[in-house]
Amino acid sequence: MSAASEQSPPRRRRGPVVVIAALVLLVVALVVADGVVRGVAEERVREQVGSAVGVPADEVEATVHGFPVLLQLAQGRLQEVDATVPGADLGAVTGDLEFTATGVPTSDGGAVDSVEARFAMSEDDLARAGDLFGLASITGVSIVEPEVRVGAEFEVFGIAIGVAVGLEPSIDDGALVVTPASVALNGAQTTVQAIRDQFGALLDGVLQPRSVCLADRLPASLTLESAEVDGDRLVVALGGSEVLLDAESLESGTGSCAG
Repeated sequence: MSAASEQSPPRRRRGPVVVIAALVLLVVALVVADGVVRGVAEERVREQVGSAVGVPADEVEATVHGFPVLLQLAQGRLQEVDATVPGADLGAVTGDLEFTATGVPTSDGGAVDSVEARFAMSEDDLARAGDLFGLASITGVSIVEPEVRVGAEFEVFGIAIGVAVGLEPSIDDGALVVTPASVALNGAQTTVQAIRDQFGALLDGVLQPRSVCLADRLPASLTLESAEVDGDRLVVALGGSEVLLDAESLESGTGSCAG
């Protein structure tokens, strides 16, 4: 046997393999750590939003976007946060509030760069909003695009009359406005003017536009942009920039409505 054949086979270099394995472990550790920090940040958002809108934090859903969250925290701002608040109370009405906030400060007292939000009311939510419709007793509420249809019963000269009014929503200077656009009397379709001609001022409370202020329950920097029926919800869209969302700011700096 020759001397060459008796030599041991060359050892493989383990250096690159070890380095790659170490890098993989480091990446995994960073991802795990980022996930833990993300959970903590989302819990903090839930607490802040819940405090601002007056609901328990465990009823708020929050998602912090972007990677890594550790870097965002180091910079003092979260890139983007989505939050949902079921059953948010805006005074005369309740509904589900959904919003996306960008540039969210991680310390108290800072302003959010921008907010885009939707406040969605279901038929059940609207059925409890007697002040919005000017009706003490509502027999039913249905949402049929593009209207919210409200039913009520009245007694005129001892005769029971069922009225169903179709209302079109809009926004006017911080208030949600509903304006009668169609009407049915005891199931027969007619017009608002025909009802006025027939009953005079007796049903004016039903046939007049009604409004409720929403701006006085929101940060002054948020603007109500539109209101429309979307599927089976009445949706109010709102947004703003440099928005203060903490409870202390809401107590001292909410919006207002004309009049």
